[in-house]
Amino acid sequence: MQNCVEVLELLRRGDFGQVAQEIIDEYRTRCHTIFPYATAFMLALPNGTVDETFADSDAAAAAAADTDSMDCLA
Repeated sequence: MQNCVEVLELLRRGDFGQVAQEIIDEYRTRCHTIFPYATAFMLALPNGTVDETFADSDAAAAAAADTDSMDCLA
């Protein structure tokens, strides 16, 4: 999990060059499905709280099974 957190930070900082925000969001979302309780991958809401929508859902389990394009996370 720590490697995934570091990759997310590097993506946000631009260490891999300019990366579209949609790609960064997709990476964070996929990491969140694999690590649903890791705060690093939860969506921060405008009021400062964290959106835990997928933490206990069946959708998270289904999305976690679809990691073909993120082989580095397997």
